[in-house]
Amino acid sequence: MTSSSRGVVLLLFLPLIITAQVVRVVRLDSTATRGDSNNNNLTAAQTDLTHLVVDEQSGRVYVAGLNHLYQLTSDLLVERSVVTGPQDDSIYCSARGSCQQDVEKVPTDNHNKALLLDTVERTLVACGSLYQGICEKYVLEDIGKKWPTVQVPLVPNDAGSSSVAFIAPGLPEARSHRVLYVAASHTQLGPYRSQEEIPAISSRSLKSHEIIRARRFVQARIKIASQFLETFRIRYVAGFYEDGYAYFFTIQPANADNLDEGFVSKLVRVCANDPSFESYMEVTLTCQSKGTKYNLVQSVDVVQPDRQLADRLKLTRNEKIVVAAFAASESRGDQPKASCGLCLFTMPDVKDAFERNAQMCFSANRPNRGLGFIAGANLACPKVTYLN
Repeated sequence: MTSSSRGVVLLLFLPLIITAQVVRVVRLDSTATRGDSNNNNLTAAQTDLTHLVVDEQSGRVYVAGLNHLYQLTSDLLVERSVVTGPQDDSIYCSARGSCQQDVEKVPTDNHNKALLLDTVERTLVACGSLYQGICEKYVLEDIGKKWPTVQVPLVPNDAGSSSVAFIAPGLPEARSHRVLYVAASHTQLGPYRSQEEIPAISSRSLKSHEIIRARRFVQARIKIASQFLETFRIRYVAGFYEDGYAYFFTIQPANADNLDEGFVSKLVRVCANDPSFESYMEVTLTCQSKGTKYNLVQSVDVVQPDRQLADRLKLTRNEKIVVAAFAASESRGDQPKASCGLCLFTMPDVKDAFERNAQMCFSANRPNRGLGFIAGANLACPKVTYLN
């Protein structure tokens, strides 16, 4: 919904698909390159790098990976580095450090799960797999200086599970209306992975990292139904905020009841003003070219097109596009092939697909919302209106 519109929000899965033709097909070379061995140049051999963000104000680049965090100049010279692991830890110890009886902590790697900038507070937020998946805050101008640790788990506590986090407007209950949106794949490593604390999607306080509560029993979160926790694995790829909604790109099974149908890419969204995330909806994304479907989204950016491209796409000045790289899957699994396609989706098309999805729930008189893998989803279309 736009800021001037009024509508109904709901949980549902209907066969609406946003389809785009491939802009370009490329083949990825698996050969890795190694950088200069100079001490203030970061090389691929030094660590497994997973996330990168850029501070537009200073031009600095921040890179995170296995056991390391780097601060680079605009010329990509290493300015500061922080060792984040290994640290003594155990999956049988809570985020606050208390452990079950007879548990011994051992040196454990810290896999970076999310890296984001808080440009208002001038901090760098780095989330890792240690201590049940907590996030640390660093001073943006010098990551050698760290804020006090907030001992609340947010992200997966293992090497392979996915997570996405970003800062955007949220509920009025949040300080300055700015919140931390987090999406995290579920893990079952250890006894501290309750969905009450670490749900699939949540809106959290930037200060305490606790899930936002509008009322005592109303929280801004989405949980996976318990019977699907082991089988219905969702990989979160990217996320962004636009016009009152938080969006997340996922790779997930096409059918929760039949995993043999393979995997698809989804775009899911929740309304930022929704105190319980009952506004959760999703649509399938398809990127295809000459009969080949690139079904696994790999990387995403939301950009403002230049005037020429905007005119070609019939967009107004402020309307954005989603640029996404997709890969075809190996067989029916979720592992990508070497070739990939680049597809464009306009935000007006994205919003229209979600609006049509919402309208169809009522026009088709559906008995429930149709997302059986979401906890509490088998309900009638909710008669709730949210304004943005």
